[in-house]
Amino acid sequence: REEDRLERERTSSLQVGELDSPLKSVLLGKAKVIEKRKEGMMGGWKPVLALVTADNFLHLFDIPSTAKIQSGSAPEVAFSSLIPEVDIPEPEEIEKLVKKGKGLASKPNDVVRDWHNLMSPSDSVNLPNTKIAFLPKADSQFEIEETVFNTGASKMFSKTSKRKMVLRAVSQEEAVDWIVTLKAQR
Repeated sequence: REEDRLERERTSSLQVGELDSPLKSVLLGKAKVIEKRKEGMMGGWKPVLALVTADNFLHLFDIPSTAKIQSGSAPEVAFSSLIPEVDIPEPEEIEKLVKKGKGLASKPNDVVRDWHNLMSPSDSVNLPNTKIAFLPKADSQFEIEETVFNTGASKMFSKTSKRKMVLRAVSQEEAVDWIVTLKAQR
C-alpha cells in the first residue's frame, strides 16, 4: 500500500538526533499514565507509565513515589521522572582521581548508582498472547490475561501458564480507548 511505503520512507529517514523525546517516536503507538493494581489482598494502586509499541508489546514503567505523579498526568512528565539526574563531577574531583591514577570509574559505590534501573520496564506484555476484558463492576478498570510459556522446572507440568494484571484509567472512556488500542495490537 502507498500509505505503508510512505511511512517506511519517513521512518527510515528519521535519525535519532531528530527526536525531541522517545515518546514522539513512530514506534510508539500510545503513551499514558495509568494505574496498576498492586499484588496481594490489600494491594492498592500505583501509577505506571504505559507504552504500547509497534512490535505489539505493552511496557509498564513504575513511577517513583517521590515523583508525585498520578493517573492522567502527562506522559512526558512521568518519563522525565524515570531519567536519572546527570552527575557532572567538579574539575577538582576529576583532578584528585586522575592524580591518584584511578579515573572516574573508581568512584565509591555510594556515588555511582545503577542509573538504568528506572528505564527498564517493570512489566512487559506480549499483546498477541493476551485476553483483554473490561471489568463492568469497576468503572474504569480492565484486566489483561497473558499466556506465557513456562520455563525451568515448571514446564515439566505444563507448557504454559497465565498471568493477570488489572489496570485502571482515569475514566471509563479512556479505559475503553485502552482496550480498543490493546486489542488492535493482537
